[in-house]
Order: sequence, then C-alpha cells, then structure tokens
Amino acid sequence: MADDTLILAELLCARLCHDLAGPVGAIANGAELLSEEPGAGSAEAYALLAQSAAAAGARLKFLRAALGVGGGQMQPGAIRAMAQDFLSEGAGGGGPISLDWPAAIDRRAADIPPRILLNLILVARDCLPRGGAVRIEAPPEPRSLVLIAQGAQALPGEAAAALGASS
Repeated sequence: MADDTLILAELLCARLCHDLAGPVGAIANGAELLSEEPGAGSAEAYALLAQSAAAAGARLKFLRAALGVGGGQMQPGAIRAMAQDFLSEGAGGGGPISLDWPAAIDRRAADIPPRILLNLILVARDCLPRGGAVRIEAPPEPRSLVLIAQGAQALPGEAAAALGASS
C-alpha cells in the first residue's frame, strides 16, 4: 500500500511540474527578450510576461483546488469560473478550450463533490491536446452530469481507459 501512495504522490508532482513548465518557461523567455531588446520589443515582451503569468496563476489555482485542499467547499458558480479561466488560458497547450456550462446546471452540480467536478474537467482537458470545447450537460438521472470533450485530434481513449482501470 505504501508503494501505491508513493506512486500517486510522484504522479501528482509530475502533473504539477508538467502543467507549470509551459507558462513559467514563457515568463523566462519574456524576461530574456526584455534584457536583450530594452526598447524595441518591450511591449511584446511585457504582453508575453502578463499572459504567461496569468496562465500560470490560473493553472496553479485550478490544480490546488482539484488536487489539493482548496476545492472542498466550492460552489458550482465558483467552480465554473475557475474552470473557464483554467481552460481559456491555453491549458491544453495546443490552443484554448472553451467551456459550455450553462448556469442552469449549477443546481445539479451542487449535488456533486467539487473535487470530482474539478478532476473530471482536468480529465476532459487532457483529452484535448489541440484545444476544443468541454460541454457539461444534465441528463435525466438525478445527481449526475455529463462532460463532453470535443476537438481536433481529441484523445478520449487514454482517459476512458484510465477512468475504467481497476487496481
């Protein structure tokens, strides 16, 4: 059992490092641009820095809530806003991901633990390496939601296999 705990901790750390490597690298590139071209490319470099810092902030906030202690008591509207920020900041790496989560679904979403919703959004994002859309629907069954990830070169097979895997 201790080996499973260690493996889980390693995977969570690897995920955090992977999700932050892109925006932090872009911040470093923006700073390098500013040091090399103090006048000409400053506006462009500042824009890159601001965009990258916003992406890193959105990812950290989302991952803290989904994987850490920050998501336990969140309301559906706050989850929706956080997910929107997380997905729209180019979290897919290949382009932004839009979120279609009608406010009318918030009542149904309140029946589902926040960390489950956040982690399902994380899985849906992982299915869209080139960007796309995540749509949330409320089927007729009580206490249930459906998340649909659609986009160019969507990779739902790996996520479905991971969700269906038994230990």
